[in-house]
Amino acid sequence: MHIYKVHKDDEVSIEDFTSAVNCAKECIESVLYDLGAVVTVSDDLITITTDDITEKECKEKIQGCFCDSAGNVYPEFIRVERLSKKA
Repeated sequence: MHIYKVHKDDEVSIEDFTSAVNCAKECIESVLYDLGAVVTVSDDLITITTDDITEKECKEKIQGCFCDSAGNVYPEFIRVERLSKKA
């Protein structure tokens, strides 16, 4: 299991933040589709459940779900923090 906390920019509305988190969730589901990952969102937490990916592989695969092509975190987020190691 991989858990990430998405930190909201104070200048962004709750609605825009929630929309951006849900878009990130859909992106993660798409990127990890072949692994059968289950992705859930609860407020600012994104939980990825799969047994077929390491912490490093997960981070590399989903980075683009939170960043633009230049590697900058989307403006709705301040940062994305990993909260747990694979269980």
